[in-house]
Amino acid sequence: MTRDRRLELSRRHVLAAVGGVGAAAAGAGVGTSAYFSDSEEVTGNRLVAGELDLMVDWAEHYSDWSVDENDDRVSEGVFDGDPDENDTDTDGDGVDDFDVVTTDGDPAAIPSGYVGIPTPTEPLVAVPAESLDDFQANTATEAYPDADGDGRQDPILSRDQIATANPGFDPEEIEAAYRDQFAQVPDDLEAPVIALDDVKPGDFGEVTFSLHLFDTPGYLWLTGGLVDASENGVTEPEADDPDEADGVVELLDEVRAAVWHDDGDNVLEAEEVVSSPHAVDQPSNVTLTAEEARITSGTLREVLAELSSGNGIPLDADSRSEPRDCYPNSTTRHVAFAWWLPVDHANEVQTDSVTFDLGFYTEQCRHNDGGGLEPEATATETTPE
Repeated sequence: MTRDRRLELSRRHVLAAVGGVGAAAAGAGVGTSAYFSDSEEVTGNRLVAGELDLMVDWAEHYSDWSVDENDDRVSEGVFDGDPDENDTDTDGDGVDDFDVVTTDGDPAAIPSGYVGIPTPTEPLVAVPAESLDDFQANTATEAYPDADGDGRQDPILSRDQIATANPGFDPEEIEAAYRDQFAQVPDDLEAPVIALDDVKPGDFGEVTFSLHLFDTPGYLWLTGGLVDASENGVTEPEADDPDEADGVVELLDEVRAAVWHDDGDNVLEAEEVVSSPHAVDQPSNVTLTAEEARITSGTLREVLAELSSGNGIPLDADSRSEPRDCYPNSTTRHVAFAWWLPVDHANEVQTDSVTFDLGFYTEQCRHNDGGGLEPEATATETTPE
């Protein structure tokens, strides 16, 4: 009955009752008041600055037309060494060969089923697609990581592979082992990645950098620029060449260069499937045409001038559309830099030398429009004497 009567109280009765209690309390004037109380406290509050860490690894290739560049390798990665197996030992070095076609910069000269190198638009040679891995192995010169010193990059292990191989590792140890595979430049760089002293017309090479962005999504730029250029004197054949210009380092203008988003095989193809295989935040798989994959191209002088302007050349995580996209945390992406000296240039570049920088710059994406700040260090151009 009591419960029923309480439920039947109208709002008017309730207000009157509350008012009566209030009046009684006010009339008391003084006395002891009792009330419910509680407190909640969040202790140990902490602010820690975030991190943004960019690391790299790379693989470099160089072709000087040596006789072993078209040697056929078996799947185990060792030379066949049996010229009697078939009649393809064209250079007489005791190893079966695959066919490399000279194309002299003409895309129309690339046979069906072949890949133009160093680029399909300005190929110096064409290699059978099925032998491309062999050609890359034969022309490999320098890499990181490369524990055995064979010039070829060691396999990069994923976090899952590291965890499987080391079942006692906790997550922090797995992450540390994963990042230890990559380089902190310049601390882990013992010598320039590209260091060639006897470049001849027809020579070409490329270096593919794998970029690893950790801890925070970031905008990326490809940076660099000319450090030094010199004629190193003028030889008699050089002076007699009609293309020789006084005080000009022609090597800068005759060497061609191209930069592109690569899929990790170190060759620019008609289609590049650009992926971020180990991304923590945003695994991605972006298919780019050769034109969408292209970052820049031109003479070495032109490309270096572009690299040294401001923060360098902005890189886009998805170049298929605007606006420019950030690179997610733990991104692995590949950027290739190729160079070549066309065969129709000769004496005017004799003894010329060029030294240049390549690098990458990153800024966090959050609270940032990608306009870029001044890098900590920028390359300076040295005019030739």
